[in-house]
Amino acid sequence: MGAADPPPTPQPDPSEPIPVDYNVFAVGTDKKVPPYLATVTVNNAKLQMEIDTGSALTPMSQATYSSLWPEELSPPVLSTTVRLRTYSGEELKVLGRAVVEVRYGGQVMEGMGLVVVGGGGPSLLGRDWLGRLRLDWREVRSLRDASDSLDRLLARHSELFKDELGTIKGVTAKLTSVLMPNHGFTVPGPFPTL
Repeated sequence: MGAADPPPTPQPDPSEPIPVDYNVFAVGTDKKVPPYLATVTVNNAKLQMEIDTGSALTPMSQATYSSLWPEELSPPVLSTTVRLRTYSGEELKVLGRAVVEVRYGGQVMEGMGLVVVGGGGPSLLGRDWLGRLRLDWREVRSLRDASDSLDRLLARHSELFKDELGTIKGVTAKLTSVLMPNHGFTVPGPFPTL
């Protein structure tokens, strides 16, 4: 399923409970406090997720869902009555619910619920998964520490990582053109080809 493809068509799920509103408290990330991350395997695809104890369920964006699996291998998206709200009360567009297998640190969990939401954004590892998975918090911490180190490195050398042309200071370079004569001007006409 490509980025321009329409969202997966939800299929009815007779086991779905009565509609309930769930809160999702982290939709964006605060750059001052890096997220805690865990890498899990969802239906044989590795995925780095933000650990979010404020989220009752585990949401994944449509963009991530579409990029993880080819259409023929993607888990079916079932219709759902679940409604998700951000901490500010805005309702997220819920496209449906998928039932997936999750692997983490030698654990295999079948029948894990995954809520597919419209748009992009991070995949959140919510309380529903946290209640079943035994996370290795040393690994979670090291992922965060690596993220902190990268952020510090990028901040320290921000001039190198700008999306614009720059200059190199303290270096002299001599450029020689083999196509142009040394006289400093050229006669108008077609550009020579090699």
